[in-house]
Amino acid sequence: MKWEDEFKKKIVSKEEMARQIKSGDYIGTGLALGNCTPGVYQAILGRAEELKDVTIFDAVPIYP
Repeated sequence: MKWEDEFKKKIVSKEEMARQIKSGDYIGTGLALGNCTPGVYQAILGRAEELKDVTIFDAVPIYP
């Protein structure tokens, strides 16, 4: 399999990414090419009522 095909299989929407988060998870965001888009954080925060003890590590925080 070509690496491009493998890469395409791993791409998910922000909403799908947020659905994979479980209570107690630690989430780290990278700074390689820039920070996460606010939409990523919004997708996670949209589940705030159902998630507990989720920690987000961010190199450059965009939310207080």
